Amino acid sequence: MSRAFTREEDSENAIAGVGERPVSTHRNLVTERG
Repeated sequence: MSRAFTREEDSENAIAGVGERPVSTHRNLVTERG
């Protein structure tokens, strides 16, 4: 969907509703290079 057809309030509420993400107990295998 084009951004031209979204309401500004909708995107603000979507971001606010995400909340905190839990920290994984597993190892993080991402390197500095990505």
